[in-house]
Amino acid sequence: MALSESSEQLERFRGQYFQLLELELLDWPQARFLKSADVQEWMYRNLFDRDALQYPPPERYQLRVLKQLVPRIEQAIDDPDEDV
Repeated sequence: MALSESSEQLERFRGQYFQLLELELLDWPQARFLKSADVQEWMYRNLFDRDALQYPPPERYQLRVLKQLVPRIEQAIDDPDEDV
C-alpha cells in the first residue's frame, strides 16, 4: 500500500494528535492503512520518535494514544504472515 494513498489521513491524524485532542475525537487512519509497514514507520517517525520531534506531546498522552493504536493495528492485520 503506497504511503501517498494514506497521507491525507495521516496528516489529519498528526494535526489532531499534536493538538492533544481527546482520544475519542481523534480521526484514526483506516485499518487498511494501519497494517502497512510504511504507515507504521511514518507514524513512529512523525508522532513518537523523541529524537525527531522538537516538541513532542506529553508522555502520558503519547502512551494513551499508543494504547489505542496498537490494538487497532493488530485488528487490522488479516494474515500475520503477509502483513508486517
